[in-house]
Amino acid sequence: MAVQYYPAVITRDQRKGGTGTYTIQFVDIPGAISWGNSIGEAITHGREAAALALEGEEDIPASTPFDEVPARMKAAGRKGATIFQIVDVPLPEPTVRVNVTLPGDLVKRIDSVAGNYGRSDFLATAAREKLAGTGIPKPSRNKMARRAEAMASKAKR
Repeated sequence: MAVQYYPAVITRDQRKGGTGTYTIQFVDIPGAISWGNSIGEAITHGREAAALALEGEEDIPASTPFDEVPARMKAAGRKGATIFQIVDVPLPEPTVRVNVTLPGDLVKRIDSVAGNYGRSDFLATAAREKLAGTGIPKPSRNKMARRAEAMASKAKR
């Protein structure tokens, strides 16, 4: 799996009556914000948030040089106790579009349980479940896989 290194900003909640948790956000990945009860936990959760934010993106953003991060944070109005950290973020595997032929009644049944997740997620989950016991190495779980698993679980109820 490919990895890109991104600078992250970690701040501690130091408000009076605050929780003392750590928030992490990425300079180059606006949608990637998370938190943790410790710096290590914030980094772990941040790594996952960044990977999820990049899921499905065609253009993976370049990483800001580390020495430019403090100036960018100051320009954005960030104040307070701040830690700058480089975090390794796993990049998403590219998806491949394929055409399949299925009986019409099966497609209707799939669509009835797939809902907003869609056929592709449903079929990917079904394929992963079928391949699980075959000894074929399974890739890391991505956002689509988690959604599809939740959808499949809902369909079984």
